[in-house]
Amino acid sequence: MSLFAPPNTLAYQLRARPLSLHRDMSHVPVQDVAVAMMRFMAGDPHPSTPPEAEALEFYALNHLVALVRRDYDWFETLPPPLLALVERYNDACAPKACRAFYYLLLICLRESRHLGNKAVMLPALAAEFGEGVPKIITCLSDQSTGAAATMKGLADQAGLTMGPFCRALSRQFHVGQYSTGYGGPAWGRVSDCLLAFVSGEYSAEMLLDTVWTLCHNNGPIFNKGMLYSSHGPALKRILDVQRSGQVPEAILHEPGIRAFAPKGLPAMLEAAAGLFPGSIGAYVDWFKVEALGSLHAYPTEKKAQVAQHGFPEGSGPADLATPAPKKAKPSKLPAETGPMFQIMPGLALPKVMIDRTAAAARAA
Repeated sequence: MSLFAPPNTLAYQLRARPLSLHRDMSHVPVQDVAVAMMRFMAGDPHPSTPPEAEALEFYALNHLVALVRRDYDWFETLPPPLLALVERYNDACAPKACRAFYYLLLICLRESRHLGNKAVMLPALAAEFGEGVPKIITCLSDQSTGAAATMKGLADQAGLTMGPFCRALSRQFHVGQYSTGYGGPAWGRVSDCLLAFVSGEYSAEMLLDTVWTLCHNNGPIFNKGMLYSSHGPALKRILDVQRSGQVPEAILHEPGIRAFAPKGLPAMLEAAAGLFPGSIGAYVDWFKVEALGSLHAYPTEKKAQVAQHGFPEGSGPADLATPAPKKAKPSKLPAETGPMFQIMPGLALPKVMIDRTAAAARAA
């Protein structure tokens, strides 16, 4: 088992430490989570953490860990510099995952207060998920929606566990009635990420790989004034660069992105460029950013790149006028979904559920 692997191996660092484990928290009382959240927020030295900084450090360290995985087998002893790198990945990302989890929990509960057809939905949710669900979904008013009031709403829920609560949250967003601009399927997708983590479909690492991309009805989710500062235009730029696998290059060579890098991260990337020769480029290839599915066009950046480095292989003057990519509309989820097997963030397939009783009867 990886739990008993030597600590200086990838097997231990990436298979046994909490960041990469899938843990089902469905049975955990909501009150216990609220207590842990209060403790986290009381000791939080950065209550207005920029989401850009969190995303940037996660993606940069994740990129470096991928380079280590490329070059070393699971049980091969890691040299001290690479072991330190992987340990920083675990140590830095664990609190990031806690922050992201608590944030999703707070904002999803907060948004559920806008549910329109409560008279229909609440009895149905109570029948399926437990009598405590209507109480928690109606615990907030429009005058009490801050972090303290929302945490108190969670802390007051005796007897309710995280699994039924999060499944009910997801269900009411997907099938409940909401006014334009509130709740609805967009928030259903946000709460689905929360549910996937709580149910153990997502590891903490997968949660962090997904949360920065989540959007509600009016854009990225990081504008609720709790645990993070409000996002700016740099977040979308970071995500476009990440899609092309060039976050290290962006931190080292793009001042607008480097400005969000936590202290010490650029120096770590410069050192990593020496540890992995040829694996970190000397600039961001904006042609590659667009070619690999950016949601925005970068004509100015491409012109500056050509002026300094020439056209990348396979590109020419015609590629300077690349039109702005069109954002694909997310597919609408069915109102009722059965158990799903999570392959990767955004990709799941229905589980095959075997009726053991019927199978046993046939065998008899």
